[in-house]
Amino acid sequence: SPEMIRLANQQEHAKPLGVTYKEHDVLALPNLGPFDLVTGIWLFCYPDTQDQMLRMFQRVYDNLASEGRFVAFTANPAFDLNRANSTKYGFTVKNQRLQGDRYEFDAEFMTDPPTPVSAYRWKQAPYEWAIREAGFREFAWHPSEPSPEDLEHYGKEYWQDWYDNCWCIGLVCKK
Repeated sequence: SPEMIRLANQQEHAKPLGVTYKEHDVLALPNLGPFDLVTGIWLFCYPDTQDQMLRMFQRVYDNLASEGRFVAFTANPAFDLNRANSTKYGFTVKNQRLQGDRYEFDAEFMTDPPTPVSAYRWKQAPYEWAIREAGFREFAWHPSEPSPEDLEHYGKEYWQDWYDNCWCIGLVCKK
């Protein structure tokens, strides 16, 4: 988003890392690479169709070097609203509506005041179809984990709901 780019440029100016930040619609992303690593944080909460999801994976794939990796963080396809929610971890899924191969959901970040979010949580099959169709040779889902410091501070029991029904997950795809 323009605001995220503004903040990133502000941070780059304060503590230079040599990073150039650009804003593009991933569906129309030009070839900017090749890159060894591309990240996508919450990217897959926004495609309206499976074809848009495929296009996102294709554009990322086209910007990766040979053997490059794509690391995404997204809504967990296995999250179950009928099980423990993530309220005590700072995020609450309030409701969801099934729409074919995805759920449209409303949620809140537990800020003061709460920050509302509306997005999509896709089922696993459309992801895996799009990943393969885009040409990735392998992929793996990685459950989200608390930091060792948070695990030590709060204890393992506190995190059990997170392990059992986490609303977010990592996805690593290799070209």
